[in-house]
Amino acid sequence: RLSLVLTLNYDLLVERAAEAVHRDCVTLGAGDIQRLLNDDLAEPSTTLRVLHLHGSLLEDPEELVLDAHAYSRRAEDLSVEMLFAAVLPYYNLCILGCSFEEQYLATVMQARRPTKPRHVIVGDEALADRILAGESALSTVEHNILVCDYPGGEHRVLNGFCQRLVRCPQAPPQALAMVAAPTLKPDPVYQPRRFLELGEREDSSIEISLALGQLKP
Repeated sequence: RLSLVLTLNYDLLVERAAEAVHRDCVTLGAGDIQRLLNDDLAEPSTTLRVLHLHGSLLEDPEELVLDAHAYSRRAEDLSVEMLFAAVLPYYNLCILGCSFEEQYLATVMQARRPTKPRHVIVGDEALADRILAGESALSTVEHNILVCDYPGGEHRVLNGFCQRLVRCPQAPPQALAMVAAPTLKPDPVYQPRRFLELGEREDSSIEISLALGQLKP
């Protein structure tokens, strides 16, 4: 079950969504990364941890990443690099609602580039085109990341996708310790680059727009 969300947003909408479905949730900031790495990730928990990498509305305004100086300070924060170094080898990363233009994040992801693509970025056609053309900080070649897109402006399709995403089965413990290991047998609803409507499947019993399945470059 999804237990860690990394966000660049300041708002608490993820926490509000968790509260709406009666899910225990805790808000974390960059200052909590060390404790998260030392203790929390090793402890199985149903609590959703939402880590605001650029700060949240619960923090002092001085702690928010709002200008070039604050951005530079966060880019040099060793704890952020340690976080990605600890998470990327053992989890599949799904990037939603973010163009991922932060160069320092792209750099730490490149340092942990998997030999087999197993991280995915979901965005509209324009973002997908920039990434595939090598015009974005994130690159399919340098970062070995999968790109999945939807028609421009059709953000509503993400509702169903996210519902399906959080219902994905937990990987067996032995799979979590393997770097760049093949993922579990996925749901065959994905075609290269583009999501497939579940309505086109005869065995579909879930009325949602999109689902994450077989990932291919």
